[in-house]
Amino acid sequence: MALIEKQSATITDPAQKNALEHWCARIFANAGVIEEAGKRFAALTKKNPADDTLRLEYAGYLRASGKRGEARLVYRELKDPFNGDREIAETYGEEGNWNECIEAYKTMLAKYPQQGAQIQGRLGTLYQRNGKPQEAIACYQQSQGEPQSLFRIAECQAALKQYDVAIQTLVGVLNFFKADAPEAQYRIAGVQAAKGNKDAAIKTLKTLCRVYLNTPWAGRAHQDLSLNYGVDVTLGGSSKKDDR
Repeated sequence: MALIEKQSATITDPAQKNALEHWCARIFANAGVIEEAGKRFAALTKKNPADDTLRLEYAGYLRASGKRGEARLVYRELKDPFNGDREIAETYGEEGNWNECIEAYKTMLAKYPQQGAQIQGRLGTLYQRNGKPQEAIACYQQSQGEPQSLFRIAECQAALKQYDVAIQTLVGVLNFFKADAPEAQYRIAGVQAAKGNKDAAIKTLKTLCRVYLNTPWAGRAHQDLSLNYGVDVTLGGSSKKDDR
């Protein structure tokens, strides 16, 4: 390190000098020398106030060091305020403060209407993760993230024991998103099983093996039939022995 800093003192080109100082900060960070690394990153961001990439790296280092409060201060200085607010919200989640994380995203809805769909999608994930499926459904419906949002909505509906509604949501994916139909079929079988309708689940899985033979979901269906229901089928869907 002493050799690098000695070399830095002889450099007159600002870009090269800045790059070398950045390298030094990274060396201290990778070595776990927290105080020195933080000091050098802080100096670099002050020296390069328009460099959001550098500021993001500094904030990321602080987060990794457990200094999320300090990281939030750095994020507030980003030239891209949406990105800064989003990362601030995520730091609350890393601390397990999910209520604060959710409130931060809800505040962002009013501040950044153009990114509303993206924010709603993240809010849906947060609500679902924290056991609030009804709130999650409302957010997913506004996220414009089909078909993935429909899969998440069906999960929430199943969690609310609205099994028939969940199946109808997945049928919508079958009808309108052909590329995702195999996954929808597989998920329908899961909802049928959760509802207690074993025969319907088996029939749906067999159909998946037959209709969507060359997909990973057919392989998963085949495995479920064998392990969960004792039904041995070919990947083409024909039964090799009686259902047990």
